[in-house]
Amino acid sequence: MKELIKKGMNSLGFDIVKSVKPVNDTPLYIKTYGEESVKRKAFYNISAAGHFGFGGGFTHPCWTNIDVDLGDAIFPCFDPDKDIAHDPLDMGELPLEVNSAELVQCRFAIEHMSNAAALKLFKEIYRILKPGGILKVVVPNFRLDYEAYKRGDRNYFSWIDLYSNPLMMKNLNLKEPLTHSSLEQVFLVHFAAQASTVHLDGSENRISDDELNGIMEEFPFEKAMDYCTARCSMDKQRIYRKNHVNWWDASKVSRFLSEAGFNTVIGLSPGQSVSPVMRRTPNFDKLWSDVAIYVEGVK
Repeated sequence: MKELIKKGMNSLGFDIVKSVKPVNDTPLYIKTYGEESVKRKAFYNISAAGHFGFGGGFTHPCWTNIDVDLGDAIFPCFDPDKDIAHDPLDMGELPLEVNSAELVQCRFAIEHMSNAAALKLFKEIYRILKPGGILKVVVPNFRLDYEAYKRGDRNYFSWIDLYSNPLMMKNLNLKEPLTHSSLEQVFLVHFAAQASTVHLDGSENRISDDELNGIMEEFPFEKAMDYCTARCSMDKQRIYRKNHVNWWDASKVSRFLSEAGFNTVIGLSPGQSVSPVMRRTPNFDKLWSDVAIYVEGVK
């Protein structure tokens, strides 16, 4: 399995190198949350089938992964003995009891779902968390994308080469390498992929370079971004799970967490957390930290 994962990652343009061994911090979990919670693995990582197979590439002996069961042949798949299958696009209840979870992480997931699905998910997470429980949200900061687009900074979009890899293009359903695409379409692909002219099976009403430039000139940031994501179909998103169909910045994440019921919402930097177990950077906050937002809600 490890060799298959390595082969798959290499084919996507990633070089697999020996990394820092994750900290064995189970004793800290027991000290902080008790043996019963550790035994139940009452710490939940929720994904949306966007990256690196079931669970979004996150593994930890104390945590339970919740994700969409796609039956991926290369990356890790759903294991009914330890995982929970759940599709947040269905906007149903999480199959967990009220006040049963200690911690929840939602990492690089909500950019793959609609506002309504994200809000429903946050409300469900609030329901399952114990009083004092913590939700950690990690998501790309699309305001950084916007500012890079506005100043013409193509170098900011460091994933252009990766997205031009033939296998990655197939996974994202792109018809041309992003290295050949305009800055406007590179920008669109990262938050409203179906609206881009580069997508093979996207919106019937695509956004051209000229239209995008007009939208961004006419409307303020949030309204402009919403205008573009409104062209994305959630039915198509069920087919092209790896596409981004939503934008988030720190203000929007905080607003949604507050609406979901979280009274305490805190913006963080990588490696920071209200919980001592999520301050262990070898286990957390190592993926795409240069472009991510970190926000926690406390119940």
